[in-house]
Amino acid sequence: MPKRMNNNARREVWLRRSASFLSRVWSQYDRGFVFLAAKSVSTCAWRDIPLMLPITTKAVRTALLEYNRKHYDLYFCPNPFLASRRLARNALQTRYAWADIDDANPEKFEPQPNILWSTSPGRHQGLWLWGETLEPTDAEAVSRYLAYKFGADKSGWDINQVLRVPHTSNHKYADVPKVRLLRSKFAPQPKPKFDPPQLGTKRRTHKKSFSFNVVQSDEAMRRRAISILERHKKTLKPIVKIMLANLRNPKSMHVHRFSDRSAMIYRRIGSLLKSRLNENEIFTVMWLDPYFRGKHGPNKNALAAEVSRCIEKHQSGSEEQ
Repeated sequence: MPKRMNNNARREVWLRRSASFLSRVWSQYDRGFVFLAAKSVSTCAWRDIPLMLPITTKAVRTALLEYNRKHYDLYFCPNPFLASRRLARNALQTRYAWADIDDANPEKFEPQPNILWSTSPGRHQGLWLWGETLEPTDAEAVSRYLAYKFGADKSGWDINQVLRVPHTSNHKYADVPKVRLLRSKFAPQPKPKFDPPQLGTKRRTHKKSFSFNVVQSDEAMRRRAISILERHKKTLKPIVKIMLANLRNPKSMHVHRFSDRSAMIYRRIGSLLKSRLNENEIFTVMWLDPYFRGKHGPNKNALAAEVSRCIEKHQSGSEEQ
Protein backbone atom coordinates (compact mmCIF):
# COMPACT_ATOMS: atom_id res chain seq x y z
CA MET A 1 0.00 0.00 0.00
CA PRO A 2 1.48 3.42 -0.96
CA LYS A 3 2.28 5.76 1.88
CA ARG A 4 -0.01 8.73 2.43
CA MET A 5 1.54 12.10 1.73
CA ASN A 6 2.03 14.21 4.87
CA ASN A 7 1.18 17.90 5.11
CA ASN A 8 4.75 19.07 4.57
CA ALA A 9 5.06 16.97 1.43
CA ARG A 10 1.76 18.35 0.08
CA ARG A 11 2.98 21.89 0.73
CA GLU A 12 6.20 21.18 -1.13
CA VAL A 13 4.28 19.82 -4.14
CA TRP A 14 1.98 22.81 -4.63
CA LEU A 15 4.77 25.30 -3.88
CA ARG A 16 7.07 23.66 -6.39
CA ARG A 17 4.39 23.44 -9.09
CA SER A 18 3.08 26.98 -8.59
CA ALA A 19 6.57 28.50 -8.47
CA SER A 20 7.62 26.59 -11.59
CA PHE A 21 4.50 27.72 -13.46
CA LEU A 22 4.87 31.40 -12.54
CA SER A 23 8.59 31.55 -13.24
CA ARG A 24 7.96 30.10 -16.69
CA VAL A 25 5.18 32.61 -17.43
CA TRP A 26 7.40 35.50 -16.35
CA SER A 27 10.54 34.20 -18.06
CA GLN A 28 9.44 36.14 -21.16
CA TYR A 29 10.64 39.37 -19.50
CA ASP A 30 14.00 40.65 -18.29
CA ARG A 31 13.28 44.06 -16.74
CA GLY A 32 10.81 45.71 -14.40
CA PHE A 33 8.48 44.00 -11.93
CA VAL A 34 5.84 41.30 -11.94
CA PHE A 35 3.19 40.75 -9.28
CA LEU A 36 1.74 38.11 -7.04
CA ALA A 37 -1.34 39.02 -5.01
CA ALA A 38 -2.76 37.41 -1.88
CA LYS A 39 -6.23 37.79 -0.34
CA SER A 40 -6.76 36.59 3.22
CA VAL A 41 -9.63 34.14 3.57
CA SER A 42 -10.41 35.33 7.09
CA THR A 43 -10.25 39.13 6.62
CA CYS A 44 -10.43 39.64 2.82
CA ALA A 45 -7.35 41.88 3.18
CA TRP A 46 -5.53 42.22 -0.15
CA ARG A 47 -1.81 42.52 -0.68
CA ASP A 48 0.22 42.96 -3.87
CA ILE A 49 3.69 41.37 -3.84
CA PRO A 50 6.10 42.89 -6.41
CA LEU A 51 8.93 40.70 -7.68
CA MET A 52 11.88 42.14 -9.55
CA LEU A 53 12.78 40.81 -13.00
CA PRO A 54 14.50 38.75 -14.27
CA ILE A 55 12.64 36.17 -12.22
CA THR A 56 13.85 32.91 -10.68
CA THR A 57 11.86 29.95 -9.41
CA LYS A 58 13.53 30.37 -6.03
CA ALA A 59 12.33 33.99 -5.74
CA VAL A 60 8.76 32.99 -6.57
CA ARG A 61 8.84 30.09 -4.13
CA THR A 62 10.17 32.34 -1.36
CA ALA A 63 7.31 34.79 -1.96
CA LEU A 64 4.71 32.00 -1.97
CA LEU A 65 6.02 30.56 1.31
CA GLU A 66 4.51 33.52 3.19
CA TYR A 67 1.03 32.82 1.87
CA ASN A 68 -0.19 29.29 2.47
CA ARG A 69 -2.97 28.29 0.07
CA LYS A 70 -5.03 27.12 3.06
CA HIS A 71 -5.37 30.69 4.28
CA TYR A 72 -5.10 32.79 1.10
CA ASP A 73 -6.52 33.05 -2.37
CA LEU A 74 -3.47 33.60 -4.60
CA TYR A 75 -3.34 35.54 -7.86
CA PHE A 76 -0.78 36.74 -10.40
CA CYS A 77 -0.59 39.28 -13.19
CA PRO A 78 1.02 37.88 -16.37
CA ASN A 79 2.33 41.27 -17.49
CA PRO A 80 5.43 43.29 -16.47
CA PHE A 81 5.51 46.79 -15.00
CA LEU A 82 8.17 49.49 -14.89
CA ALA A 83 7.69 50.26 -11.17
CA SER A 84 6.75 48.33 -8.04
CA ARG A 85 3.08 49.33 -8.20
CA ARG A 86 0.63 47.40 -10.39
CA LEU A 87 -0.75 50.47 -12.14
CA ALA A 88 -1.74 50.65 -15.80
CA ARG A 89 0.48 53.67 -16.38
CA ASN A 90 3.49 51.55 -15.34
CA ALA A 91 2.76 48.71 -17.77
CA LEU A 92 5.47 47.52 -20.17
CA GLN A 93 5.21 45.56 -23.42
CA THR A 94 3.88 42.03 -23.04
CA ARG A 95 3.83 38.74 -24.98
CA TYR A 96 0.42 37.70 -23.64
CA ALA A 97 -3.30 38.06 -24.05
CA TRP A 98 -5.46 36.84 -21.16
CA ALA A 99 -9.06 36.06 -20.31
CA ASP A 100 -11.16 35.21 -17.29
CA ILE A 101 -13.08 32.65 -19.36
CA ASP A 102 -15.40 31.96 -16.43
CA ASP A 103 -18.23 29.62 -17.51
CA ALA A 104 -17.77 30.13 -21.27
CA ASN A 105 -16.62 27.13 -23.29
CA PRO A 106 -12.82 27.36 -23.61
CA GLU A 107 -12.85 25.02 -26.62
CA LYS A 108 -14.77 27.61 -28.67
CA PHE A 109 -12.03 30.22 -28.42
CA GLU A 110 -10.13 30.83 -31.64
CA PRO A 111 -7.22 30.72 -31.39
CA GLN A 112 -7.01 28.33 -28.47
CA PRO A 113 -5.20 29.56 -25.34
CA ASN A 114 -1.66 28.29 -24.90
CA ILE A 115 -2.23 27.91 -21.16
CA LEU A 116 -5.55 26.90 -19.62
CA TRP A 117 -6.56 26.17 -16.04
CA SER A 118 -9.80 25.56 -14.15
CA THR A 119 -10.56 27.84 -11.21
CA SER A 120 -13.50 25.65 -10.11
CA PRO A 121 -15.58 23.00 -11.89
CA GLY A 122 -16.85 24.50 -15.16
CA ARG A 123 -14.91 27.78 -14.84
CA HIS A 124 -11.61 28.58 -16.51
CA GLN A 125 -8.93 31.19 -17.14
CA GLY A 126 -6.37 31.29 -19.93
CA LEU A 127 -3.30 32.90 -21.46
CA TRP A 128 -2.26 33.29 -25.09
CA LEU A 129 1.47 33.55 -25.81
CA TRP A 130 2.30 35.42 -29.03
CA GLY A 131 5.42 35.35 -31.13
CA GLU A 132 5.76 39.13 -30.78
CA THR A 133 5.56 41.75 -28.07
CA LEU A 134 2.57 44.09 -27.87
CA GLU A 135 2.16 47.56 -26.47
CA PRO A 136 -0.07 47.52 -23.37
CA THR A 137 -3.04 49.11 -25.16
CA ASP A 138 -2.82 46.61 -28.02
CA ALA A 139 -2.53 43.67 -25.61
CA GLU A 140 -5.64 44.96 -23.84
CA ALA A 141 -7.45 45.32 -27.16
CA VAL A 142 -6.70 41.72 -28.14
CA SER A 143 -7.76 40.47 -24.70
CA ARG A 144 -10.92 42.55 -24.87
CA TYR A 145 -11.70 41.16 -28.32
CA LEU A 146 -11.33 37.58 -27.06
CA ALA A 147 -13.55 38.30 -24.05
CA TYR A 148 -16.35 39.91 -26.05
CA LYS A 149 -16.15 37.52 -29.02
CA PHE A 150 -16.26 34.29 -27.04
CA GLY A 151 -18.21 35.21 -23.89
CA ALA A 152 -15.52 35.60 -21.22
CA ASP A 153 -15.72 38.08 -18.32
CA LYS A 154 -16.02 41.50 -20.00
CA SER A 155 -14.27 43.29 -17.12
CA GLY A 156 -11.19 41.07 -17.19
CA TRP A 157 -9.09 42.52 -20.03
CA ASP A 158 -7.17 45.30 -18.22
CA ILE A 159 -3.36 45.22 -18.43
CA ASN A 160 -3.13 44.93 -14.63
CA GLN A 161 -5.69 42.10 -14.44
CA VAL A 162 -4.90 39.32 -11.96
CA LEU A 163 -5.69 35.64 -12.45
CA ARG A 164 -5.69 32.71 -10.05
CA VAL A 165 -2.43 30.85 -9.54
CA PRO A 166 -2.64 27.20 -10.69
CA HIS A 167 -2.15 24.53 -8.00
CA THR A 168 -3.60 26.82 -5.28
CA SER A 169 -7.08 26.77 -3.69
CA ASN A 170 -10.26 28.68 -4.50
CA HIS A 171 -11.92 29.70 -1.22
CA LYS A 172 -14.92 31.29 -2.93
CA TYR A 173 -16.76 27.96 -2.72
CA ALA A 174 -17.62 25.77 0.26
CA ASP A 175 -15.75 22.74 -1.09
CA VAL A 176 -12.59 24.87 -1.76
CA PRO A 177 -11.74 23.41 -5.19
CA LYS A 178 -8.15 23.30 -6.36
CA VAL A 179 -7.05 25.52 -9.25
CA ARG A 180 -5.99 22.87 -11.79
CA LEU A 181 -3.61 23.41 -14.71
CA LEU A 182 -5.14 21.74 -17.78
CA ARG A 183 -2.87 22.89 -20.61
CA SER A 184 0.61 24.38 -20.64
CA LYS A 185 2.08 25.02 -24.10
CA PHE A 186 4.78 27.68 -24.09
CA ALA A 187 5.49 27.52 -27.82
CA PRO A 188 4.43 31.01 -29.07
CA GLN A 189 1.70 31.20 -31.68
CA PRO A 190 1.18 33.89 -34.35
CA LYS A 191 -1.12 36.66 -33.22
CA PRO A 192 -4.26 36.64 -35.39
CA LYS A 193 -4.83 39.66 -37.58
CA PHE A 194 -7.63 41.81 -36.23
CA ASP A 195 -9.32 44.64 -38.04
CA PRO A 196 -7.58 47.97 -37.22
CA PRO A 197 -10.49 49.33 -35.12
CA GLN A 198 -10.09 46.37 -32.76
CA LEU A 199 -6.54 47.39 -31.84
CA GLY A 200 -5.73 50.43 -29.77
CA THR A 201 -9.21 50.31 -28.25
CA LYS A 202 -9.73 52.76 -25.42
CA ARG A 203 -9.03 51.27 -22.04
CA ARG A 204 -12.50 51.65 -20.57
CA THR A 205 -15.56 49.75 -21.59
CA HIS A 206 -18.14 52.31 -20.51
CA LYS A 207 -19.51 54.85 -22.94
CA LYS A 208 -19.13 57.95 -20.81
CA SER A 209 -15.86 59.44 -19.62
CA PHE A 210 -15.94 59.39 -15.82
CA SER A 211 -13.49 61.27 -13.63
CA PHE A 212 -13.10 58.62 -10.95
CA ASN A 213 -10.48 59.58 -8.39
CA VAL A 214 -8.84 57.15 -6.00
CA VAL A 215 -6.88 58.92 -3.29
CA GLN A 216 -3.85 57.11 -1.93
CA SER A 217 -5.29 56.17 1.45
CA ASP A 218 -8.15 53.71 1.89
CA GLU A 219 -8.95 55.53 5.13
CA ALA A 220 -9.40 58.79 3.20
CA MET A 221 -11.68 56.98 0.74
CA ARG A 222 -13.68 55.56 3.66
CA ARG A 223 -14.21 59.04 5.12
CA ARG A 224 -15.20 60.39 1.73
CA ALA A 225 -17.72 57.56 1.24
CA ILE A 226 -19.27 58.25 4.66
CA SER A 227 -19.58 61.95 3.81
CA ILE A 228 -21.32 61.12 0.51
CA LEU A 229 -23.84 58.78 2.12
CA GLU A 230 -24.57 61.23 4.93
CA ARG A 231 -25.43 63.89 2.33
CA HIS A 232 -27.98 61.48 0.86
CA LYS A 233 -29.29 60.16 4.19
CA LYS A 234 -32.91 61.13 3.43
CA THR A 235 -33.01 58.92 0.32
CA LEU A 236 -30.87 55.95 1.40
CA LYS A 237 -32.28 52.50 0.74
CA PRO A 238 -32.05 49.85 3.53
CA ILE A 239 -29.05 48.07 2.00
CA VAL A 240 -27.20 51.39 1.70
CA LYS A 241 -27.93 52.21 5.35
CA ILE A 242 -26.20 48.93 6.26
CA MET A 243 -23.28 49.89 4.00
CA LEU A 244 -23.02 53.23 5.81
CA ALA A 245 -23.01 51.52 9.21
CA ASN A 246 -20.26 49.18 8.03
CA LEU A 247 -18.18 52.09 6.72
CA ARG A 248 -18.50 53.84 10.10
CA ASN A 249 -17.38 50.66 11.84
CA PRO A 250 -15.24 48.59 9.43
CA LYS A 251 -14.82 45.80 11.99
CA SER A 252 -18.56 45.13 11.72
CA MET A 253 -18.31 44.21 8.04
CA HIS A 254 -19.09 40.58 7.37
CA VAL A 255 -18.99 38.89 3.98
CA HIS A 256 -20.42 35.42 3.63
CA ARG A 257 -17.53 33.53 2.11
CA PHE A 258 -19.64 31.64 -0.41
CA SER A 259 -22.06 34.37 -1.48
CA ASP A 260 -22.39 35.32 -5.16
CA ARG A 261 -20.14 38.38 -5.26
CA SER A 262 -21.25 39.47 -8.74
CA ALA A 263 -24.90 39.44 -7.69
CA MET A 264 -24.13 41.33 -4.47
CA ILE A 265 -22.15 43.99 -6.35
CA TYR A 266 -25.05 44.40 -8.77
CA ARG A 267 -27.62 44.77 -5.96
CA ARG A 268 -25.50 47.24 -4.03
CA ILE A 269 -24.82 49.46 -7.04
CA GLY A 270 -28.53 49.33 -7.86
CA SER A 271 -29.43 50.41 -4.32
CA LEU A 272 -26.91 53.28 -4.49
CA LEU A 273 -28.42 54.37 -7.79
CA LYS A 274 -31.93 54.27 -6.30
CA SER A 275 -30.59 56.31 -3.37
CA ARG A 276 -29.85 59.05 -5.95
CA LEU A 277 -26.06 58.84 -5.99
CA ASN A 278 -24.30 59.73 -9.23
CA GLU A 279 -21.68 57.54 -10.95
CA ASN A 280 -18.69 59.15 -9.24
CA GLU A 281 -20.32 58.90 -5.81
CA ILE A 282 -21.18 55.24 -6.42
CA PHE A 283 -17.58 54.56 -7.40
CA THR A 284 -16.30 56.13 -4.18
CA VAL A 285 -18.72 54.21 -1.95
CA MET A 286 -18.02 50.90 -3.72
CA TRP A 287 -14.22 51.28 -3.63
CA LEU A 288 -13.94 49.63 -0.19
CA ASP A 289 -16.97 47.37 -0.60
CA PRO A 290 -15.96 43.90 0.65
CA TYR A 291 -17.81 42.09 -2.15
CA PHE A 292 -16.02 44.15 -4.80
CA ARG A 293 -12.64 43.78 -3.07
CA GLY A 294 -13.25 40.06 -2.70
CA LYS A 295 -13.83 39.70 -6.43
CA HIS A 296 -11.34 42.20 -7.94
CA GLY A 297 -9.07 43.56 -5.23
CA PRO A 298 -8.17 47.31 -5.39
CA ASN A 299 -8.63 47.56 -9.17
CA LYS A 300 -9.85 50.97 -10.32
CA ASN A 301 -10.55 49.87 -13.90
CA ALA A 302 -12.50 46.81 -12.80
CA LEU A 303 -14.69 48.97 -10.54
CA ALA A 304 -15.26 51.49 -13.33
CA ALA A 305 -16.42 48.63 -15.55
CA GLU A 306 -18.65 47.15 -12.82
CA VAL A 307 -20.28 50.52 -12.06
CA SER A 308 -20.91 51.25 -15.75
CA ARG A 309 -22.24 47.79 -16.52
CA CYS A 310 -24.51 47.59 -13.48
CA ILE A 311 -25.92 51.10 -13.99
CA GLU A 312 -26.62 50.32 -17.64
CA LYS A 313 -28.43 47.11 -16.70
CA HIS A 314 -30.49 48.81 -13.99
CA GLN A 315 -31.44 51.67 -16.27
CA SER A 316 -32.47 49.27 -19.04
CA GLY A 317 -34.47 47.20 -16.55
CA SER A 318 -32.49 43.99 -17.12
CA GLU A 319 -31.57 41.58 -14.37
CA GLU A 320 -28.17 40.24 -13.40
CA GLN A 321 -27.61 36.74 -14.75
